[in-house]
Amino acid sequence: MTDETVDTYLNPSEIDLIYNLDLTNDNSLDNVRDLFIIGLWTGLRISDLKRINQFLFTKKTIVISETQKTGIKVEIPIHHQVRNTLTKRNNELPKNISTQKFNDYIKEVCRLAGITEITLGNIKNPKTNRKEKGHYPKYLLITSHTARRSFATNLYGTELSDKAIMSITGHKSHTQFLKYIKTTDKEHIEKVAKLWEQQEELKNAKPILKSVNF
Repeated sequence: MTDETVDTYLNPSEIDLIYNLDLTNDNSLDNVRDLFIIGLWTGLRISDLKRINQFLFTKKTIVISETQKTGIKVEIPIHHQVRNTLTKRNNELPKNISTQKFNDYIKEVCRLAGITEITLGNIKNPKTNRKEKGHYPKYLLITSHTARRSFATNLYGTELSDKAIMSITGHKSHTQFLKYIKTTDKEHIEKVAKLWEQQEELKNAKPILKSVNF
């Protein structure tokens, strides 16, 4: 099977597996994992992640004065996993590496994290130089671009508006933004069910009455 593109993303549980993976004995994989975590929670393109040393990190946000592709200023709230990653590194930023090495290393990181479920996706055939659709261990489908796609997909359908997410990803077209969303029908249903459960809990919550002494 060829031609049709099947994009892959990582859900929050899979991201946690990557984040919690002990890589203290492999500096190269640890460096790539940390860079990937920053990408997963900022939605930045790999071209911008490569310029990470030019970013302004404050206590609450990451400020990019000009993104590589769109040339716009972006300010992104710092996710707790990003903050903890920087703390672990004594605020030393991950080192920049080539996109090819990044893609090779992050596959190994995901394999070690147990992201091995057989998944429908596309892998380039080196003989034909064309992507072939098939079922592969999921870690083989992960690339640098997975981070940006995962960011948009995981925030889509939450309390955040599409406009708020797009202000971070830099998408100017809503149609273009929706192409990044890879949530399955099952996951859409689970999100709706969770929303209704939360609404029911709020409805049934009894107010706590405090006694007042006169």
